[in-house]
Amino acid sequence: MEQQYGIGRHIALLGPNGASWLTAYFSVLSSGCVAVPLHLGSTEEDLDYYCDKADVDILLFDETCRSQAEMIHKHNPEIYIYEIHALLEQIRDLDREFFPELLPDFPAALYFTSGTTALSRCVILTHRNMASHTNAAMTVLPLSPEDTGLSILPITHTCELMTNIIGALHCGGTLYINNSLRHLKKNLQQMMHLCFSGENHKWLILKGFVLNRLMHALFHRHCIQKRPERV
Repeated sequence: MEQQYGIGRHIALLGPNGASWLTAYFSVLSSGCVAVPLHLGSTEEDLDYYCDKADVDILLFDETCRSQAEMIHKHNPEIYIYEIHALLEQIRDLDREFFPELLPDFPAALYFTSGTTALSRCVILTHRNMASHTNAAMTVLPLSPEDTGLSILPITHTCELMTNIIGALHCGGTLYINNSLRHLKKNLQQMMHLCFSGENHKWLILKGFVLNRLMHALFHRHCIQKRPERV
């Protein structure tokens, strides 16, 4: 990534939950670039707004989002678009790895708020922010390599990514990614049938599901404040 695009570039990601999205996301961060996750289901106007506000240079997109990516490029010709899987193939073919020094207070990612109570705003997360969040989450939820997690919320949500996904990877546990809320029941049944046995393991899955929803609810309750009334 560093060799291909240079350090400090703002690289947006657009695609469904999946291992390829996560691999691309961590490639952006570890190369010294700034990740800009884009919400699936956003309108054309919102996507243009996100890319403009975040000064996006490059857009990595999943093939299922090609039409949106081409629309963004049409409205913003200066943004270079690249399919995620094609990029990952390039990374696999590299003969050496690139790990530049990452400064703790250098921007790592730019996230946009949901915009439910006001205009969506861009929030800067530094590498120090992300490390502190992970450490704090693991203090509250002391996971271990024996634990198994299920990611069910969009991975463009900071709470989902930092607490559930990075938390599971940080502790060395096993992480399953649910591809759609519509398929949650089916995927849970498949996971239990293929990977788990006994009531304890079923409880682990259900406990993870409940904690996931609880953390999401608490996050929104404490972090989304009502706008003050004008005097």
